[in-house]
Amino acid sequence: MGSNWVIDMVMPGILGTVSDGNTSSGGGGGGGGSTDPSIATSASGNYDQAFTLSTYVSTSHQLGVCDYGGAFSSGSASTNFEIEGAENISGSNNCQLRIFGYIREGSSGTSSPTWTLHTLALEDTNGILGQLSGGANATLVTSSYNQYQDNTLSTRGYAGIGAYVKIDAGGGRGGLNWGSNGDEISFEVKASIDGDQTESLDMTVNWVG
Repeated sequence: MGSNWVIDMVMPGILGTVSDGNTSSGGGGGGGGSTDPSIATSASGNYDQAFTLSTYVSTSHQLGVCDYGGAFSSGSASTNFEIEGAENISGSNNCQLRIFGYIREGSSGTSSPTWTLHTLALEDTNGILGQLSGGANATLVTSSYNQYQDNTLSTRGYAGIGAYVKIDAGGGRGGLNWGSNGDEISFEVKASIDGDQTESLDMTVNWVG
C-alpha cells in the first residue's frame, strides 16, 4: 500500500487517488511499465494507473479534492474516512464518493469506451463482513454511467464516471451514526476502450476517529 489520504468531510482535502505505481511516458508515480489501455487521472501527464476520488454531500456540494496521484503498488491504494468530520455534515444523512478518470488507449482505438464500478466489500470494526457499525452502510449506485473516454472532473463535473459509492449514516433518536473506527470498505474500478480491458484498480476506505 502507498500513503493514505484523509477524506475530511468538513474541510477541503478529501481526495483519495488510486494507482498501482505504473506510469506512462507522461505520468508520475512509481516505476514499472504502463498497461494498454489504462485508467489515468488525465489524458497525459499526472498519473497513469490511477483514478481520482472526491467526496460530495450532494451533487452540487463538493467537499474538496487534494491529490491526483501518488505512489501506490499492485493496483491498489487506501484512504481514510474521518468520522468526526462526517458528524459535522448538516442537512444530509449520506455522502457520495465520486470517481474521475481518463482511459488512455495506447495502441487501442478510441471507440466504445466503458466504465465499471464493482466488487464492493464491507467489514465492520469487529471483523463482521457485509456491514458497517452503528447502522451505517455503503452501496454502489450503478444505475447511470458516463461512458466516455474522458470522465475527469474538469470535463464531466461532479458526476465523473456516473456510478458512485453512496455512504449512508445509521440513525436513531441519538442522531446520525457514520460508523466506527476500524470499519472498512473496498471497491474496484475498471474500464475498456475499443474492446480492450484495463486492469481493475482497487480502493480501500478505512474509517478513523
